[in-house]
Amino acid sequence: MNIKSNVNFSKTKWKKILLLSVILLGTLFLVGMMLYRTMYFHISADYFFKLPERHTTYYNGAYYTTWASTLDEVSLQGRHYVEAGYMHTSDYSSILSLLGRSHLVDKSGNIYETYYDGSRYMQFDPPVLVLPGSIKAGTSWETNDMFGTICTIIGFESVTVAAGTFEDCLVIETKFTLDGGAIGDVDIVGRDYYAKGVGLVQKTGFVGGTELMSIELIKVVTF
Repeated sequence: MNIKSNVNFSKTKWKKILLLSVILLGTLFLVGMMLYRTMYFHISADYFFKLPERHTTYYNGAYYTTWASTLDEVSLQGRHYVEAGYMHTSDYSSILSLLGRSHLVDKSGNIYETYYDGSRYMQFDPPVLVLPGSIKAGTSWETNDMFGTICTIIGFESVTVAAGTFEDCLVIETKFTLDGGAIGDVDIVGRDYYAKGVGLVQKTGFVGGTELMSIELIKVVTF
């Protein structure tokens, strides 16, 4: 009688151990997947957008963008990315038309952008590098967009806009040349200012020293 009881006890004990092992392995798997995905987000992502909150960002110019941190995996031309943010605008005439623009991150923390129509990626395949994972003043790169824009990390500055004052904003200078025909080539020089944990707070553009545009952050509403 005692032997049978011991056998039943042993079976019950091993069942519990097996169940706990399955739970433990499942938990480790989930934690591992989370860590795997967080490998994609380095310091540049802290400046470029907020994660993982969903929010609407209001700028002057009567348009807005909505971010949704989907964290979906994406493969384009054999390269692997994580879709870190998606945004759209209600103003189709905006000089910064952001309809269907999606941002991707690779394993090195580099941030790219492409266009997404809700079912497929339409343009910029491979996507355009917007911000490198390693931030260092003086770093430059050329985008593969239609303008061949040259981007350079200038450094960090304090910026005051309608939404307030933001310290240590990451400053990216952009430059591209347009064919001006009879008047010659025209250089368009701009600066983008990114605040850590907020994203883009100001964007300016100049032609020959004359301001072409100035867009600034008004407010951010999380939901």
